Amino acid sequence: MEQVGKKDKLLKSEITAAAVFFQLGTVFSYSLIGRGNINSNYILLTNSGKYLLRAYKFKTEKEIISELGLLNYLSRKGFPCPIPVGNIYKTKKKNICCFKYIEGRELKKVTDKKLREIANLMANLHILTRNYHLKNKREGEGLAVIKRYLKNKKGVILKSKFRNSQKFIDFLESEIKKLHFDSNLPSGAIHVDVKAENVILGKDGRLSFIDFDNFYLDSFITDIANAIMWLCVNKDQKKLDRRKAKIFLTEYGAIRKLTKKEIANLHENYKFYCLKGAFKYAYICLPRLKFAERWAYYFVELYKNISKQDISCKF
Repeated sequence: MEQVGKKDKLLKSEITAAAVFFQLGTVFSYSLIGRGNINSNYILLTNSGKYLLRAYKFKTEKEIISELGLLNYLSRKGFPCPIPVGNIYKTKKKNICCFKYIEGRELKKVTDKKLREIANLMANLHILTRNYHLKNKREGEGLAVIKRYLKNKKGVILKSKFRNSQKFIDFLESEIKKLHFDSNLPSGAIHVDVKAENVILGKDGRLSFIDFDNFYLDSFITDIANAIMWLCVNKDQKKLDRRKAKIFLTEYGAIRKLTKKEIANLHENYKFYCLKGAFKYAYICLPRLKFAERWAYYFVELYKNISKQDISCKF
């Protein structure tokens, strides 16, 4: 887990060399796009088509290979996601990958119809990745990992000008100790970052999931809880929208039936992602102090406003 800094922009010579490596043909134009806080993403227009070039900032070669492997697997199964072109182009300091460009735009507004489509996609993703195996171990950001990060990185926040930093850290440490997840839940490869900006609305009207770089192996209910936290809330009131959560869970359950044990663990996972969001935004975005405070305390309020009745609604 690293803090946000300046993106590693690609030189024109690096883009040209990457185009040769990936056999993209003649580059007509390229442009840096603003999406994402860490990686650098470029749209390339060539005589062979349109592509997205990504320079990874923190991911290791093994982590990137794992991501490409999952995306190739999903694309072969017909799942709408980025399709890799080749492997990794390595410079002295950068790992660069290429993907076929998905024509469309980020999903700006999540209507009830789109929420159902996202839930449908996630259910199908989980069906495809059930018992998915990785050749290289890939550490995720589950409860044990976040506890470790909080212990090791809290000093950075405490020494900063982060508002009420001691009270903030004390709250996170106190609440995260209360969490407990059951083991042996249905699991596989999870996206772990499904939110509006990571869903592309194609020109054909179909939705695609993008940005799988944080995926890892864990229980599916954690993926569901994270998606609900992003997609089923009233942001003005900083409160879970029970109606939207029910829509999401009902549609998901129509494709892949949730077990009683999964439903029982949904509430704890939702709370975890609120606390995780608070810590990650506080630490990762600390160089952008006001932004870090705004989002960190947003997740704190979201956590405080939840109730078991909200998240465990019948469907």
